[in-house]
Amino acid sequence: MNFVTGIILAVISAVIALEHLQQSVLQFFDIVALSIVFGGTLAVSTIILPWKDYRNILKNVSRLFFYIGYNKRDIVNLGLVSLNNYKRGEKIQVPNDSPFHILLLKDGFELLQLGLQAQKVEAILSERIHHYYESNKKVADAIRSLAKYPPAFGLTGTVFGLVELMKSVSQGMPAKETGLKMAIALVATLYGLVIANLFLNPAGEQILKCLKSDKALADISLQVIMLAAQNVSMLESQELLNSMVDQHERVDFVSQQYLEAV
Repeated sequence: MNFVTGIILAVISAVIALEHLQQSVLQFFDIVALSIVFGGTLAVSTIILPWKDYRNILKNVSRLFFYIGYNKRDIVNLGLVSLNNYKRGEKIQVPNDSPFHILLLKDGFELLQLGLQAQKVEAILSERIHHYYESNKKVADAIRSLAKYPPAFGLTGTVFGLVELMKSVSQGMPAKETGLKMAIALVATLYGLVIANLFLNPAGEQILKCLKSDKALADISLQVIMLAAQNVSMLESQELLNSMVDQHERVDFVSQQYLEAV
């Protein structure tokens, strides 16, 4: 939601600026600039973006608008609940559309229940975390790389406008119209800067930020599985997991279980 909030704030700022300058947004519309900047950026995106991983692209782009984020406290608490259930011999069940770090938790307990050794389970889950991170990081890197092209296309559109301007000047165009055509020519540069610095670059950074958060949560899930494999006590498990989060995100699962038992 941070991405959406940022866009809204940018739009509000632009409206305030236009109102102060007493200008209309239609003054910044030019079909030539749109064709060159948007068309050129779209053309380059077909080359740069890893379209074979289109599912990852769609998932990461949708997260720009619908991703709320997950609290580490929640995954620590879920991990302790799952660990307690595992010690009781209960099967861990989660929906198939759950986030990656929760599915990792489920897969880890299933591997342990199948009898795999702790080292094998750790190697399998670590590889899954690595693959998840790298496959999604490709999308973030591609979008951030794409951000360097719109300003170049904006400059190209400005050159197109200036060429037309020079032709008109040579044909005796009045000074008033000269200034107007110059302004239109510069609109393409504006488009390029806005697309790169307001949309593409922030989008890539936001996707990478979400991905790092996913990895941190997945590391907690992996630690839960290792604690289960080593048959560590609930109290020690709780303290080890609490050491992986900030102080305000720590949980006291053991005390709650004791109070419920009493």
